[in-house]
Amino acid sequence: MNIGNQTVKAASAAPILAILFALLLPIGKAEGATFDSIKLYGYFDLGYSQTTGAKYSVGGQDDPNQENGSFDLRHMNILTDITVSQSLFVKTHIEFEHGIHPSSDAASLVMEYGFAEYVINDALKFRGGKMLTPIGIFGEIHDATPAYLSVSPPETFYRAKLKGGHMVTPKWTTGLAVLGTFSIYPGAPDLEYVAYVGNGESRFTTNESEQDDNPNKAIGGRLQFSTAGEILHMGISVFQGDKAISQTRMRYSHTSYGGHASVTYDGFNMMAEYAKSKIDTVTESTWYVQASMRIWIVAPYVRYQRLEPNNNVTDDGWAVMAGGVNFMLTDALFLKVEWDENRRGKNNESLFSGEDRNYGELLASLTMMF
Repeated sequence: MNIGNQTVKAASAAPILAILFALLLPIGKAEGATFDSIKLYGYFDLGYSQTTGAKYSVGGQDDPNQENGSFDLRHMNILTDITVSQSLFVKTHIEFEHGIHPSSDAASLVMEYGFAEYVINDALKFRGGKMLTPIGIFGEIHDATPAYLSVSPPETFYRAKLKGGHMVTPKWTTGLAVLGTFSIYPGAPDLEYVAYVGNGESRFTTNESEQDDNPNKAIGGRLQFSTAGEILHMGISVFQGDKAISQTRMRYSHTSYGGHASVTYDGFNMMAEYAKSKIDTVTESTWYVQASMRIWIVAPYVRYQRLEPNNNVTDDGWAVMAGGVNFMLTDALFLKVEWDENRRGKNNESLFSGEDRNYGELLASLTMMF
């Protein structure tokens, strides 16, 4: 990875981290987990969407037209935390998406993450396994709908591939990570860091992080700090890897970097993110800003987001202006209603057959934690 005039070889970092991870693991008798050592929880998400123009969810005239409106069991997710010992844990997240059925192309059963974590202290932890790639505010929670106000995270940022661009970073990485939280001195802002080395991207679309197509490993990380009372959060994220496009195009460099900030005070919140991502010669940029106000059980919010899929192409952007309300019906039950206005440049090639260039979309979801 080139950062200024420095060159980092990701491939050499992988075996070093693997050795450190193995040496730090405790050696002792392995015992099966009991029910007392397993924490089971999850969330449920029933959604509804309807567009003002023809929009096909998969890509052909025989696919459902979202102009008709439809309900969707977006998530039925089960998470487990297993305590193996005082310092060793196993964590998994299984996602049943879109009312899974064997004949459905959209439905899926996914292990969002599954990793072992060895904790030395709050400032030093090690992970190994499949992980959601740490990036920005939503990178590790973008499917955890109870964790944020809106129906979904900013799609031009976290699902840029669906808006005519490419993913800022891969959704997952399989590999090793070191992370922790600490303060430089008492009373100083908390510093949170994570650095990882993993497979990165491959030609496989079902699980692109499952195996690597080239010798170079992906590396990346996120560094952020938060003030007392978590009033202010600020951070940066970086990623570097080689993306395989085909069997004859195996090592297209993918480099991304970005920053994020969030301010919360007396029920008011404002957050923003910006990122640039380059694959080979194509550079995209994306950003959003969102403001919200929590008043009793009601939290209205507005958000503007924009994607420029190729900075060398004019009028290829995708912009979304959104406004919505989040109703906290109970501590564990939320109703979200949102309206999105989509505007797409004439040079942004539509990914969906028959989709109008500009359209509105009504989104709603009933989200429950358990």
